[in-house]
Amino acid sequence: MGSLARGGVQRITAIVQEEAGLTPCSDPALFGVAGDNGYGLKVFACLKSAGLPFSHTHISDASSAPRAQRPYLIEGDDAVGNRGRIISYLTHRYGLTLDAG
Repeated sequence: MGSLARGGVQRITAIVQEEAGLTPCSDPALFGVAGDNGYGLKVFACLKSAGLPFSHTHISDASSAPRAQRPYLIEGDDAVGNRGRIISYLTHRYGLTLDAG
């Protein structure tokens, strides 16, 4: 893995994406729900509420993830770990105003 960049965004060289865009990676789905923990579900809900297009990926092994934890978000060569950092990243990058009103 690459070096840690500003704002908790980590460059990933080991992950190759065929399509550009947002890819949240979280725990495996459970009983038709987007994931089996609240942290990943919060990221999923943020993306859905914001209307941002994304391709959700479920993973079991988080060893190559930032901080080796789920959830994390991949966008191009960037990977952002931790749900708070993910939501902050999305808010700043896309100008989200989910809490505005």
